[in-house]
Amino acid sequence: MTTFSLDLLELLDDRYDIDIKDYWSLSNKERHNISIVVIESIFHTLKRQPEVLPMYIRLIDDRLKFAEYHDEYEQAEIFNRIKKELLKISPIY
Repeated sequence: MTTFSLDLLELLDDRYDIDIKDYWSLSNKERHNISIVVIESIFHTLKRQPEVLPMYIRLIDDRLKFAEYHDEYEQAEIFNRIKKELLKISPIY
């Protein structure tokens, strides 16, 4: 069984020690790198079980909507970047 964890702080594994409020002060390249770090942690599962990709994308969509609803635009932007990168590897989306 696969467990799905998209807690950004957990996935970033203390590699980025910034407050979420400071996210917009980062360069576009730094924001992109944050999304890549998260995707690399997801790839561990995707390499072993590529069939879970649609579940990850649905989960990211849910987190994205939740973040937007709660005006957590920094997290929403990170989830949106992650989704775009995952869609690049998916032939069905």
